[in-house]
Amino acid sequence: MMIQSGAAGCSCLAVPVRPHAGQRLWQRRRHLAPQAYSGEPIDLRRELSQAVQQQASTKLRQLRQELVDPWFAPPPPPLTDTQDPALLGDSDSRFINVQGLRVHYKQVGGDSSRPAILLLHGFNGSVFNWRDVMEGISDSEPGQPGRTVIAFDRPPFGLTERPLTWEGGADADPYTCKGGARLAGQLLDALGIQSAVVIGHSMGAAVAMEMLKERPSQVAGLGLVAPALPAWPDNFRRSMTVGQQLQALARMALMRNDNAGLIYVRRMLTRQASRIAREGPKDMYHDLSRMPANEIVNGYLKPMKAINWDRGSLLGFRAFSFPDDLPRYESIKQPVLVVQGAQDTTIPRATAVQIAERLSSRERCITSYVELEQCGHLPIEENPPAFVDAVRGFMAAMGDERPSGNGRPMDQADLELVADSTPVATAGTSAAEVQAVR
Repeated sequence: MMIQSGAAGCSCLAVPVRPHAGQRLWQRRRHLAPQAYSGEPIDLRRELSQAVQQQASTKLRQLRQELVDPWFAPPPPPLTDTQDPALLGDSDSRFINVQGLRVHYKQVGGDSSRPAILLLHGFNGSVFNWRDVMEGISDSEPGQPGRTVIAFDRPPFGLTERPLTWEGGADADPYTCKGGARLAGQLLDALGIQSAVVIGHSMGAAVAMEMLKERPSQVAGLGLVAPALPAWPDNFRRSMTVGQQLQALARMALMRNDNAGLIYVRRMLTRQASRIAREGPKDMYHDLSRMPANEIVNGYLKPMKAINWDRGSLLGFRAFSFPDDLPRYESIKQPVLVVQGAQDTTIPRATAVQIAERLSSRERCITSYVELEQCGHLPIEENPPAFVDAVRGFMAAMGDERPSGNGRPMDQADLELVADSTPVATAGTSAAEVQAVR
């Protein structure tokens, strides 16, 4: 097992911990001027009780607006400010018809003698996530094309078409993990690429594993970046409180209703977009201050200008579930690279380490684990050079090129698990359950 740690520093979506009512009361009291204490004694018990009641009332009002009001609202009107995704593309955007679906993708390189690489974004991601690593991974020489590197948008994300109907029933649902894997394989077929090293970020890692199960001959190697995968079989729902489970059930019921579900999705994603426009997607990075703020905000908000972004998102939420029949790590024959941000608050470091340890138990198979410091859930954006080095070193181990030499080998002590070893999600987990735990 080849294990490395990134030399330079580098963090899908964590929720900041809010102080409880007692903490906020104390914070207010300790900032009062001294003369505020010169009058009547403060009844802290009474004020604390009032603060708790106010917090509970606010939470109940928010839950009512989120989970109850949509049931009684009139049907939402059609959106009037959306446009054809093709009009939103960048100068290097490409569109191709794959099995009747117009797919947005980007491609660099073109050397067919070297293994191609297919990049799969995570939940709420797009090709935008890979913008700073594609050229480096391609590794072109002056006057010669580099290896072919492809990134594409899976529906309902990015600028790929969001179909509202399709033939074939649930088995042909383009919004499921299996549908994403099927589309990835069909895209390679349409581009004339027989096999590729498939690298998936977060939920894209689950799509890569699904693709390995469905099309093993088409997957020459695997890359799992901040993988949203279970390290061991576990019951995700056991980590949820009764209140969180009830909220998850309420959300799932909402999303099964066309009108209420559409209202819920519009409100939720519009609220999220407003927060991103105001603060940037700071929960996705270890240090957002190092990132180009305007570019980041525009990149994440652009897909909400595409036709059917709302209805496609609703279908995507309905279909979202972690597969329950992915290949066992010990059964994988292909080389596997695992990359993890050391400060990732979405996927615990322990989960990635456990996955790498299970993969390393395979005989005569390449397993590489690279951990990047000062990185959160998006090491591909926070430290592109280190990520590129990790991929090129992995390709070298597969026999494609010389390793870059960056990073140091990690010993067994480095693999000791951190205290929080609970996987972020496991097989069968729905989008509503993930949101409830957050």
